[in-house]
Amino acid sequence: MLKKYLKMSKLDINPAEPLWQRIPKRTDDGQYLNDFMMVIPGLSKKPEQIIEKQIVCLHNILSHYQQFIVFAEFNPRLNVLWVSMKPVQGLIMEIASAIKQYIPEAALIGHQGPEY
Repeated sequence: MLKKYLKMSKLDINPAEPLWQRIPKRTDDGQYLNDFMMVIPGLSKKPEQIIEKQIVCLHNILSHYQQFIVFAEFNPRLNVLWVSMKPVQGLIMEIASAIKQYIPEAALIGHQGPEY
Protein backbone atom coordinates (compact mmCIF):
# COMPACT_ATOMS: atom_id res chain seq x y z
CA MET A 1 0.00 0.00 0.00
CA LEU A 2 2.87 2.40 0.71
CA LYS A 3 4.16 2.23 -2.86
CA LYS A 4 1.08 3.96 -4.30
CA TYR A 5 1.91 7.05 -2.23
CA LEU A 6 5.63 7.02 -2.94
CA LYS A 7 5.45 7.97 -6.61
CA MET A 8 3.79 11.20 -7.62
CA SER A 9 3.89 13.13 -10.88
CA LYS A 10 6.28 15.87 -9.76
CA LEU A 11 6.75 14.65 -6.21
CA ASP A 12 9.06 11.65 -6.00
CA ILE A 13 9.82 10.53 -2.50
CA ASN A 14 11.99 7.53 -3.38
CA PRO A 15 15.77 8.14 -3.36
CA ALA A 16 17.84 7.10 -6.39
CA GLU A 17 21.09 8.83 -7.40
CA PRO A 18 22.71 11.53 -5.22
CA LEU A 19 20.40 14.43 -4.45
CA TRP A 20 22.77 17.11 -5.77
CA GLN A 21 22.56 15.45 -9.22
CA ARG A 22 18.76 15.36 -9.29
CA ILE A 23 17.52 18.62 -7.84
CA PRO A 24 16.60 21.33 -10.32
CA LYS A 25 18.21 24.68 -9.66
CA ARG A 26 16.05 27.01 -11.77
CA THR A 27 12.50 27.33 -13.05
CA ASP A 28 11.80 27.03 -16.77
CA ASP A 29 12.05 30.82 -17.08
CA GLY A 30 15.44 30.96 -15.32
CA GLN A 31 14.49 31.98 -11.75
CA TYR A 32 16.43 30.29 -8.97
CA LEU A 33 14.36 27.85 -6.91
CA ASN A 34 13.91 27.98 -3.15
CA ASP A 35 14.81 24.83 -1.20
CA PHE A 36 14.11 23.55 2.26
CA MET A 37 14.84 20.42 4.23
CA MET A 38 12.97 18.87 7.14
CA VAL A 39 13.88 15.93 9.32
CA ILE A 40 11.36 13.60 10.95
CA PRO A 41 13.40 12.03 13.78
CA GLY A 42 12.96 8.31 14.35
CA LEU A 43 10.33 7.80 11.65
CA SER A 44 12.05 4.77 10.13
CA LYS A 45 11.98 3.02 13.54
CA LYS A 46 8.23 3.42 13.98
CA PRO A 47 5.66 0.73 13.19
CA GLU A 48 4.70 0.37 9.51
CA GLN A 49 1.23 1.81 10.18
CA ILE A 50 2.67 5.04 11.60
CA ILE A 51 5.18 5.34 8.76
CA GLU A 52 2.43 4.87 6.18
CA LYS A 53 0.19 7.42 7.88
CA GLN A 54 2.95 10.03 7.93
CA ILE A 55 3.98 9.35 4.31
CA VAL A 56 0.34 9.77 3.23
CA CYS A 57 0.20 13.00 5.26
CA LEU A 58 3.34 14.35 3.54
CA HIS A 59 1.91 13.38 0.16
CA ASN A 60 -1.35 15.19 0.86
CA ILE A 61 0.31 18.36 2.14
CA LEU A 62 2.80 18.54 -0.73
CA SER A 63 0.06 17.79 -3.27
CA HIS A 64 -1.85 20.80 -1.98
CA TYR A 65 1.13 22.99 -3.02
CA GLN A 66 1.81 21.09 -6.23
CA GLN A 67 1.63 24.18 -8.46
CA PHE A 68 4.64 25.63 -6.61
CA ILE A 69 6.69 22.49 -5.91
CA VAL A 70 9.16 21.51 -8.61
CA PHE A 71 10.85 18.64 -6.74
CA ALA A 72 10.23 16.78 -3.49
CA GLU A 73 11.88 13.71 -2.04
CA PHE A 74 11.62 11.90 1.25
CA ASN A 75 14.63 9.76 2.13
CA PRO A 76 13.36 7.04 4.50
CA ARG A 77 16.87 5.97 5.56
CA LEU A 78 17.74 9.47 6.75
CA ASN A 79 14.19 10.57 7.63
CA VAL A 80 14.79 13.72 5.57
CA LEU A 81 12.36 15.57 3.32
CA TRP A 82 13.84 17.85 0.64
CA VAL A 83 11.61 20.27 -1.29
CA SER A 84 12.58 22.59 -4.17
CA MET A 85 9.93 25.12 -5.14
CA LYS A 86 9.22 28.25 -7.09
CA PRO A 87 10.25 31.41 -5.22
CA VAL A 88 7.13 32.63 -3.42
CA GLN A 89 7.59 34.80 -0.35
CA GLY A 90 6.53 33.03 2.87
CA LEU A 91 5.72 29.70 1.24
CA ILE A 92 8.57 27.74 2.85
CA MET A 93 7.28 28.58 6.31
CA GLU A 94 3.68 27.89 5.27
CA ILE A 95 4.49 24.41 3.98
CA ALA A 96 6.83 23.61 6.89
CA SER A 97 4.15 24.75 9.36
CA ALA A 98 1.52 22.59 7.66
CA ILE A 99 3.80 19.56 7.90
CA LYS A 100 4.61 20.33 11.55
CA GLN A 101 0.91 20.66 12.36
CA TYR A 102 0.28 17.05 11.30
CA ILE A 103 3.72 15.63 12.13
CA PRO A 104 4.77 17.54 15.30
CA GLU A 105 8.22 15.95 15.51
CA ALA A 106 9.13 17.24 12.00
CA ALA A 107 11.73 19.98 12.16
CA LEU A 108 12.80 22.53 9.57
CA ILE A 109 16.58 22.21 9.53
CA GLY A 110 17.57 24.21 6.50
CA HIS A 111 16.22 26.46 3.83
CA GLN A 112 17.61 28.60 1.08
CA GLY A 113 15.98 31.23 -1.03
CA PRO A 114 16.50 34.69 -2.37
CA GLU A 115 16.35 37.74 -0.16
CA TYR A 116 13.00 39.54 -0.47
